Amino acid sequence: MTESVKENKNTTILECINPFEKLDENTLETIFILSGNPEISTLSIKFFRVAHYIPTQVKYLKRNIYARPEFAQSVFYPGHPKLAKKEELVIELLKQEIDIDQGGKNSIYNRIFKHKMNDALYTMLRMFKLEKITYTPGSGNKIEPYIFRNNEYYIVKSLMEEKKIKKIVEEFELYKDENIETLLILLDIRIIRHDLVKGCGISEEGLFLKEKRKVYI
Repeated sequence: MTESVKENKNTTILECINPFEKLDENTLETIFILSGNPEISTLSIKFFRVAHYIPTQVKYLKRNIYARPEFAQSVFYPGHPKLAKKEELVIELLKQEIDIDQGGKNSIYNRIFKHKMNDALYTMLRMFKLEKITYTPGSGNKIEPYIFRNNEYYIVKSLMEEKKIKKIVEEFELYKDENIETLLILLDIRIIRHDLVKGCGISEEGLFLKEKRKVYI
């Protein structure tokens, strides 16, 4: 094979290489997130791989789905059932403090029970939020704060606190044999105890009562 033929062959091969394969992963991630279109990931094998990283998918969802009105989830998740059932993704969204009730039937809360995401349920039951309360020392307040910082009083509440266990069991038919594992995990909510310092990241100086470090939420 002559040199000119070899050169022409190499040029042809280079011309056939998908341009997206030449881009680095950070650039591909940025394109994927800003595009707002998950189908764009099918343009190259490398692009597809980057778009399937959990951290990349979390960034995509936070920017394009959860930042929009609630109906965005109602449109997105039915169109992408694999993502709707992806438990690792749900767990990461929980850690990002995404509202578990946002999205109606396609909310994180509903998808966890609907698709029996027991690991995600375990995580969700242990998530918490701080709620500021009005408290006057010595006035006989019914609710005593756990935390005092920046001259404000707070209690620690479970994300699931306002959910009634009986209602959840009935709504998602957790009384059925095939759902017993999910039911047992849910019932743990009554015995979950948090260490405010080790588990919730509260400094010891921020505790309202030093002896009230471990609490049920």
